[in-house]
Amino acid sequence: MRTTTLVFVFGFLYMACSNVKDNANNSAPTNTGGSGNVMNPLFDGDDPSTDGDAGESVETCMSSPAEAGFVDIPVSDPDIRYVGRVALGADAVTFAFPGVRIETVFNGDAIDMKLRDQGTGNATGTNYYWVIIDGEAKKLQVCPGRVTYSLARNLSAGPHALTIVKRTESGPGGQPNRGKGEFRGFRVHPNTTLSATTEPARLMEFVGDSITCGYGNELSTTTPDNFPFTSVNEDAYNAYGAITARAFGADYVAVAVSGRGVVRNYTGFSGSLVPAIYETTLPEDSSAPAWDHSSYAPDVVVVNLGTNDFSPGIELAELDAFRETFRQGYVDFLARIRQVHPTASIVAVVGPMMSDSYPSGYDAWTSIQADVQAAVDARSAAGDADVHYFALSPQTSPYGEDWHPTIATHQKMANALVPFVANIRGW
Repeated sequence: MRTTTLVFVFGFLYMACSNVKDNANNSAPTNTGGSGNVMNPLFDGDDPSTDGDAGESVETCMSSPAEAGFVDIPVSDPDIRYVGRVALGADAVTFAFPGVRIETVFNGDAIDMKLRDQGTGNATGTNYYWVIIDGEAKKLQVCPGRVTYSLARNLSAGPHALTIVKRTESGPGGQPNRGKGEFRGFRVHPNTTLSATTEPARLMEFVGDSITCGYGNELSTTTPDNFPFTSVNEDAYNAYGAITARAFGADYVAVAVSGRGVVRNYTGFSGSLVPAIYETTLPEDSSAPAWDHSSYAPDVVVVNLGTNDFSPGIELAELDAFRETFRQGYVDFLARIRQVHPTASIVAVVGPMMSDSYPSGYDAWTSIQADVQAAVDARSAAGDADVHYFALSPQTSPYGEDWHPTIATHQKMANALVPFVANIRGW
């Protein structure tokens, strides 16, 4: 079994410019990818990496007894593959970061998932997953108090590929753990067998914050101030890190929490910074084991940090001193990544949720480009020949929730990043 880690860093509730779309003058919000087909149980949908149907309602979350005639498959089964930062226990596999995947191939006609969820069940704290069977997907709403979820019934004979993807993050706005889940195995009909999925040759890691999480990306509107965060519209599977990894056929792991920065969180709120989160299996969980970096050796680590560092609350008279602290913090973090991943290509990315007009007086977009480039130059001068700088274009309207990128914008970001990574890796 191999776990994988992709890491991106981006902004949280941060005013910015966004990518242009044809309906930029239409203030009515639309869903831009896969936000329809939301129900319990789920099956018979569309590939979530393409635009999906919109407008279907979410089934009310209710507890239901497990169906008789099924047998349990434990989390320790060697043909279940976990992709991402997970804590392996005897009876449960626990995770919180977005984009964690559970994969297997089952030869049977039905399958259930057992999952204990720690979401709050409200508009900002309900957790959602993609369940993809033979390339067809549905969005699954999981519920506090419920354990068993019916994923498929009455399938045809033969093997069926199953991928479960955690769409939502550990907890936006400095409120971790409401995104935590405990996978407790599968339930299948007797005589059903499992086989392992193929592990890809390429591995990527993206370190980030809300943009990497896919915060609000399923909405598309020209009036983002009217649309605050809702977890139903967050889709890490269609954030640009995951899209980039799929373009290379690579494993994807995201280490990302909304609102976090290198040396300063959004508006200065308390909570762990990304360099500390990078060392954890479960963010902001003191009982969780430290992450074993040797368990996953990415070919590429993409870091996009700084949007939250440059968020409102810095006195203009202290801006120069702050920027010096930011640059040194960024250098130190790049050095730590190199220490734990000595053969990886490291890409330091900036953009797209920044501008020179907000916050007033910061020249934030110009400043962060210069500061991250300086950090990369410092690492190069120290002898690190495989660290690189890349700037994404500022986004334009329409936007997702709270000024975040839409899925269409995430696709444009990936379209820009893919050739850059291909060039430095020879892929």
